[in-house]
Amino acid sequence: MVEQARERAIEEGLEEKVAFQIADALELPFEESTFDAVIGESVLAFIEDKSRALSELVRVTKSQGYVGFNECSWIKTPPSSLAKYIFDVLGAVFLTPDEWHGIWKRTGLKEVTMKSYKVRALEQWGYEFRGLELREYFGAWYRFVRLLFTSPECRRWARKTLSMPRNIFAAFKYFGYGIYVGKK
Repeated sequence: MVEQARERAIEEGLEEKVAFQIADALELPFEESTFDAVIGESVLAFIEDKSRALSELVRVTKSQGYVGFNECSWIKTPPSSLAKYIFDVLGAVFLTPDEWHGIWKRTGLKEVTMKSYKVRALEQWGYEFRGLELREYFGAWYRFVRLLFTSPECRRWARKTLSMPRNIFAAFKYFGYGIYVGKK
């Protein structure tokens, strides 16, 4: 993802204005109060200790600065089998908006606001497909099929993924995303 971000910065003529760095969200390599704003998308759902990660993001944000994230959320509490499937396949633990809100409030952020949205399966697929060039789309499938033949780990993941609940599209009545923002 960092390589893709670098390529996009070059395409947009911004390579001299931005920097990309890989770091552990639980121990960021930045001084306290470094950034005016910290933003992210679909990061916290993959971190086990969400409270600690968010506290670390708040730590590196300047006073009166903002922390904002777009995170996958359960719009309503799913069956435990669906939550387990998502964890097994993606390694993610989604929370409800109320659970996210509680974590954000415990960090000491002020003016915490949140807005959640339901995701519709076909609409989501359409957005993702339109965001790719045809070459990227087929390239991704080519790499996936190649990995199926060369990687035991990929085959294990594919078997796990194919063990999806009977009607995976029913999951979308539980699934959505939330935009969460707080001021330090």
